[in-house]
Amino acid sequence: MCIRDSLLAESATDYLVPPWVIGATRMWVKEQDEPVASAKRQPTALPTRCRTIKDDNIRCMLWSSGRPKDDGLCRVHLRSVKKRPGEDIERARAKLTQAAPYAVDMLEDMMENAISEPVKLKAATEILDRAGIRGGVEFDASVKVIDSRPAAIIIQERLDRLAASATERAIELNAAGVIQSDTSDIQDAEVVKEEES
Repeated sequence: MCIRDSLLAESATDYLVPPWVIGATRMWVKEQDEPVASAKRQPTALPTRCRTIKDDNIRCMLWSSGRPKDDGLCRVHLRSVKKRPGEDIERARAKLTQAAPYAVDMLEDMMENAISEPVKLKAATEILDRAGIRGGVEFDASVKVIDSRPAAIIIQERLDRLAASATERAIELNAAGVIQSDTSDIQDAEVVKEEES
């Protein structure tokens, strides 16, 4: 009989800790002795005391569920935690950084030991990609000459084309009778300045 089992079997423990802590601890101990073979199921969490130190410098004696997302805090102190904006993203990045060496090991293992050739190729490609060596990228260093004429010449050509099309349009409108070139009703006038008094 293990020491852990004898501690759990003490009859006085029922009065020291809540029943859910006893149940969760027994499940955790059972899982240590007989691991669950399913990769889809997360391992059972071991309940712990809250990690918060109160204002009187005494540790909180409430229980944490032991789940990683609870961060070792009991339900009371979980409510009082104010999260900074983006804290979840930082935590996710930290977890990715911690998992990176294991992922590289898995890729190396698949590259060396996989039975399927496409799996080996994909693992090797992923490793090279993460290392910054990319395959299949073609670099063309040739320079294409677009239009090396000065800007003044290009603008003058555009203005000439606009003037020619405006003249053609005016001729079309005259032929259609929209614009009349009769200037007989124009009168000469002179500017009169008012004297200031």
